[in-house]
Amino acid sequence: MLAYTALDMLAIMAGNLLSVAILWMMIDVLSFLYLIARVEDAAGAQTLVARLAIDMSGTLLVLAAAAASFVGTLELPFGARPVPLLPTAFLALAVLLRLGLFPLHFTTSPLPHVRRGLGTLLRILSPAAAMAVLARTLGESVPSAISPWLLLAGALGSVVGSVRWFRAPEPIRSRASIVLSIAGIGLVSAVNHPSGGGYALAGSAAVMVTVVVIVSLTEIRT
Repeated sequence: MLAYTALDMLAIMAGNLLSVAILWMMIDVLSFLYLIARVEDAAGAQTLVARLAIDMSGTLLVLAAAAASFVGTLELPFGARPVPLLPTAFLALAVLLRLGLFPLHFTTSPLPHVRRGLGTLLRILSPAAAMAVLARTLGESVPSAISPWLLLAGALGSVVGSVRWFRAPEPIRSRASIVLSIAGIGLVSAVNHPSGGGYALAGSAAVMVTVVVIVSLTEIRT
């Protein structure tokens, strides 16, 4: 899955929304093809198709954000203060879809059984990359119009993810719940962080990757 990792890194470093949308689409198709080959029943295939549809909806929202961005360009609103509301709102909704926070689908559709290292990559890289893209966009400010929605989605996701994690009979099988919980905490912190939402989201993405990797390696409840 070296190509999958490379595409996620490129999405984090992308300089414009069109590049983000193209890279996200490639990531979704690549992961879908990899997982669909390992599905053994129709229900699992339907689950993967539903996940792909949700992720593709997020990609379409990124394209909408690009269209609503600066006139004549498709650049992310880096450094633009105040942050443009409409493209940021579209991008935030796209990120919520990819994180599984809207709707709460990320932990309700388990992935097929794959080798632990690959399964961990599939579960954390795409959400972490999505949070990093939103962090670069928000910078030091979160538009007041979307702050309540980020706060609500983050609070709900952190509670649901935490409860599912602590109730899981096998913590190693509940890595997606950890992702959901940390993503939710990151969004709540982004709204209230004194240094700016971008710093909170970037830090949460780093924590997400670290924690899930440690859990995958140790298989203990931390």
